[in-house]
Amino acid sequence: MNQFLNQFLANALGRLNALAAVVIILGAAVAGGAMPDSPLVGAILGLIGGFLLAIVVCGLLALIITIQNTLERIDQRLMALSESLSQIPDPSEID
Repeated sequence: MNQFLNQFLANALGRLNALAAVVIILGAAVAGGAMPDSPLVGAILGLIGGFLLAIVVCGLLALIITIQNTLERIDQRLMALSESLSQIPDPSEID
């Protein structure tokens, strides 16, 4: 149950991360477009700045999610290996 919940939360966080990236980029573009002097230049600069901010924030979160998924796979493989090794008889017990 705990592993299922952890996987569900990691997947949900991954989807929210993608949504957050879009919101950051569009929000920065809208904020930049609100510049009274030159809204087009402000929107373009806001779009670029929002893209860079989304790369840093959401990219870091995506990296953490990827590390978590990799550790999950390593854990599963180690558990399978442990189970298969436990079936091998101990040489000292063999007569």
